[in-house]
Amino acid sequence: MKWKIVKIIWGLFCLLIIVVMCLDLYDASNYPERYPFGGEGPVVELWWYKTQRHYILFSIILILWFFIGLVFCCVQHKISKLKWMILIHIFLTAVYIVFVNFVLSY
Repeated sequence: MKWKIVKIIWGLFCLLIIVVMCLDLYDASNYPERYPFGGEGPVVELWWYKTQRHYILFSIILILWFFIGLVFCCVQHKISKLKWMILIHIFLTAVYIVFVNFVLSY
C-alpha cells in the first residue's frame, strides 16, 4: 500500500512539472523578452539561459525526463526493477535540484 502512495504522489508531481514546463516553454517561445537570455544577471553561469534555443532545448529535455517518470508511475506491472527505476528517477531528480540550486548558484 505504501508503494502505491509513493507512485501516485511521484506521478502527480511529474504531471505537475510537465504542465508547468509546457506553459513555460510556450512563454519562452512567444515572449522571450521576459527571460534573461544572453547571460545576464544571476543566471550568467547557466548554459540554458545563454540563448532562447538553449532554453527551449533544456525545457524539452526536462519535459521528457518527467514524462519518463510519469510513465514509470503509471505502469501497473509488479516488476521489482520498476520500483528501483522509480526510486532512481526520484533520486536523480533530487540530485539535479540540489546541484542547480546550491552548487551552481554560488
